[in-house]
Amino acid sequence: MHRDCVATALIGYGRLSIGLVEKFARDIENLVAACFCPRCGRGPQGEWASASMATSDGCIAICDACATQETIVELSTGVVPPLATWPTLNRRR
Repeated sequence: MHRDCVATALIGYGRLSIGLVEKFARDIENLVAACFCPRCGRGPQGEWASASMATSDGCIAICDACATQETIVELSTGVVPPLATWPTLNRRR
């Protein structure tokens, strides 16, 4: 995970304060370090087979169920759900 990439994706959402961007980036980093999916909170994840499309370089590993959901949403709407809408982050506000 690249903290700068995550922060850029969160800032790009445009509705978050810098403090919240920093908090969300730390939350994502902590979830990944603890082997939990940073998108849904499922865990622990043994091996990360998928990467989120919500960052420019796919630097955040997510569980297969979340990767499937991102793909379905992107195929049906043309837009990948932004990091700021992830359930784990919204529970932590």
